[in-house]
Amino acid sequence: MENKNGYSFGDEIRKILYEPDIVETDFYSIADMRVAMLDKPKYPYKTMVNMATKAWGNKSNKWEDISPKTRFEIVKMILQKKALPLALEHPTFSFSVDRISRAAFDQIARARIGIVFASKGQKDDNLHGMGFVIPTPILFDRMKLIKVQSLCIEAKKLYADFIENGIPNWAARCVLPIYAEHSFIFSANFSAIQNLLSKRFETTEMEDVVAFSLLMRKAIYREFPLLAEYLRPSCDFIKRDMTASYNGFSDYIGVPHISDGRQAGYDGERWPAKWDEPCTDITRVIVMTKAALPDQWNDNIQWDDLEETDKEQFNKD
Repeated sequence: MENKNGYSFGDEIRKILYEPDIVETDFYSIADMRVAMLDKPKYPYKTMVNMATKAWGNKSNKWEDISPKTRFEIVKMILQKKALPLALEHPTFSFSVDRISRAAFDQIARARIGIVFASKGQKDDNLHGMGFVIPTPILFDRMKLIKVQSLCIEAKKLYADFIENGIPNWAARCVLPIYAEHSFIFSANFSAIQNLLSKRFETTEMEDVVAFSLLMRKAIYREFPLLAEYLRPSCDFIKRDMTASYNGFSDYIGVPHISDGRQAGYDGERWPAKWDEPCTDITRVIVMTKAALPDQWNDNIQWDDLEETDKEQFNKD
């Protein structure tokens, strides 16, 4: 319906939702992945403090009665699981993720509690402009790269041919590889993010899952460095290698990849590996994403250690 100002909802929504039937095939690596924060809490620490202290006394807003340093100490106790942990479910973030493989999304989207996903459709959506993500073991091997790119281009041509000849999109997409470019949006509370990343930081995961985790932590660090300090691989939290724990039936069939050795505890004789290298080369991922994962964590962070962005939060009335 068009109004007197010439605005038409139908025209605008079609422009947004319909993509042109132009066959374009771009190739990406983890260096091209984009993880952007779309939304964030305004004053997360204030509500965390009030939630953690609500069980004592009648007053709800205890924040206004305590000093910035005490506010910080309470939040630190929450993050270290020494106070009521429900406050970790308060800070909620939203992110957009682009230029990631569909294979990686399938792993990330297994998260359920405290998180919700909105994903690019493939059943009826136009996929003519879809690109592909190239894993680094192939990206840096020119002969293999040429073969994979040729295969992807041919797959796109076949897809376009199917569409032109009346095959519906849900059937035509069968020819597209699982490393097809994907994008999604998600919203999650901090507790869900912490649980998700603790597993997905581990180098038992594929590289674009690890890259996603690093970039997500980097985005949170820019806004709330103290929260990011507690986004760690699970092996760093418990000071023990998790390779066998994160591979089902490891006591009976071994593991796909050896440990990265970040923490002690992996026994190569007890858990023999099919491939004599970690699933992900964390050093390569850090270099390509420009998103670091600290080797050491500050388990006893003090007020003077805080970044100014965090101090400003604790100084707010």
